[in-house]
Order: sequence, then structure tokens, then C-alpha cells
Amino acid sequence: MIIDSISRLRPLIPTPLMRLAYRFGIHVMRVYWFIARPRTRGVKVVLRNDGRVLLVRHTYGDRDWDLPGGTANRNEDPADTVVREMREELGVSPMTLRAMRATNWRPSRKRDEVTLFVADVPDRELRVEAAEIAATRWVSPDAIPDGTARLARAAIARAFWPQNSAQ
Repeated sequence: MIIDSISRLRPLIPTPLMRLAYRFGIHVMRVYWFIARPRTRGVKVVLRNDGRVLLVRHTYGDRDWDLPGGTANRNEDPADTVVREMREELGVSPMTLRAMRATNWRPSRKRDEVTLFVADVPDRELRVEAAEIAATRWVSPDAIPDGTARLARAAIARAFWPQNSAQ
């Protein structure tokens, strides 16, 4: 809600002010989530290229290394959410896209159904939305840095399991 509204203002506001707006917005949203306990739908994506995976650090929130992703619009298919979010935040289009699983996640008291995807991109070239993404990092799946979100670690491990193993 507030974060999506802030995103729409992006073309009109300088990046440092947008980062401040995101930081303020997340605190307002956490209060709302605590009171209302809303149900939301979102996606997270293990974005791969040549045996590496992309981690992002947002300009707001906990600032752990995490997977890229976002919140689905009303009636938006999760796969469409992935394509939209990857284009908006990172300037990439996945060559392949596969849903791994949906999981319930309860950050900040909201009830979030997150669909985890694995996607491959043709190269590591990114056009990062600097107001929302503070840093990006391509890493080997066996060298995930400290300070990486637990859900991200689990999704990365699952994305690199052999295709013939049970999913």
C-alpha cells in the first residue's frame, strides 16, 4: 500500500528523498501490519546466472541480504509479479521461470503468502532501482554471506537441488 504508493512517485522525486520515503513508509506499514494483520501475496526469486545467484539489500527494512521480489497487485498472477518486479527493480527479464513452492511467512505480523521462484537471466548486467535497492551481489550458492535472510538461504539451497530429486 504505502510502499507501492511511494514507488509511483519515483519519477518525480530524487533518489535520496525516495530512500527516506521508503524508510519512513516501512515503519508506518509495520504499525499497520501489527494492528490489522493483513493477508498479502508476494514473490521472491532465486535469480541465477552461470552458477551464481543474485542477492539484494533493500534501502529499507532489516537490510539483510535477501532475494529480489515484491508484492503482487490485486488479482496478479505470481509469475506476472516476478516479471514485473524484476523489470522494475533490476531491469532484467528472466529467460526461464519456474515456481518452486508457496510458503506462509509472517514478517512484521502480516500474513504473507510468498511464492518462491527460480529464474535464469542471460547475463549479470542490472539496471538497479537505486531508491529501493541499496546493493546487489552475485554469489556462489555455496558461499552465501553472513547476514543473509533465512528464507533466502532455504530458497537458494532448493533452487540448486538436482532436478531429479524430490521437490
